[in-house]
Amino acid sequence: MKRLLLAILLTAAAARAEDAPSANVHVGFFGLGFLAGHGEPGFQITPVEVEFEKGEWMFGGGGIIGAIFTGPFVGSIAVRADRFLYAGWYAGARAGWLIEEDAESYGGQGAFVGAQAGYLFGRSLTSGRVGIEVQGALPLFKPRADKPGSVVFPLGGLAVRFLL
Repeated sequence: MKRLLLAILLTAAAARAEDAPSANVHVGFFGLGFLAGHGEPGFQITPVEVEFEKGEWMFGGGGIIGAIFTGPFVGSIAVRADRFLYAGWYAGARAGWLIEEDAESYGGQGAFVGAQAGYLFGRSLTSGRVGIEVQGALPLFKPRADKPGSVVFPLGGLAVRFLL
C-alpha cells in the first residue's frame, strides 16, 4: 500500500513538473545576416546575445554591428521581447540605442524601436538552437544639424542566430 501511494505521488509530481513552464537562460547567441538601409545592402554581425525563456516568452538583450556597403556603419545595443506564436514561430519587439555614421557625414545616434519575426529550430534544445528572423529598426532621432548631408534611415535585415 505504501509503495502504491509513493508511486502515485511520484507520478503526480512528475506530471506537474512537466506542465509547469520552464525557465531557460541561453548565453552565447551569435548571428550573421544581411542588412539594408537607405536603399543599399549591407551585412550585420551579432557578437553576443543573452536570452531568457519563460513559457511562451523570450526576453533578451545584445548588440549588433554592421555596415551598409556604400559606407555607413551601424551599431546598436537593445533589449527584446518575443512571443512564440506556434511551434517555433515567434514575433516580438526591441528597443535600444542606435548609431549610424560614416567617414564623411555623421548620421546620428539615439533611441530606436524595432520588430522581428522568425522561426527557432531546436526550441527544446539547450544548445544547438538556430533561429532565422527578419528584423526592422526605426530611429527615433534626427540627423545632426552641424553636419550638412547627414542622413538617418530605417534599417531592415534578415539574420541567422546560432546558440553556441
